[in-house]
Amino acid sequence: MAKQMILNESGLMPYIRKDLCEKNLSLSIRIDPAKTPKDIKPKVKKVLSNKEKYQKMVDRNPLVDELRKRFDLQQDK
Repeated sequence: MAKQMILNESGLMPYIRKDLCEKNLSLSIRIDPAKTPKDIKPKVKKVLSNKEKYQKMVDRNPLVDELRKRFDLQQDK
């Protein structure tokens, strides 16, 4: 993933070439397999219910609850 991020950075090589005053400079990326994580497991996103989503919003910004009360809104069940 880090290799791909470096390769996708479009302004990196022109900047380095200009800074080092070397027009023929090239970039070669090698990944050391000993330093890569062995068991990367993708995170499984938990599907939140409407109540859980609302609670997360209130935790981030308590004024959301005030807004709900002011407009007399009801939570989905």
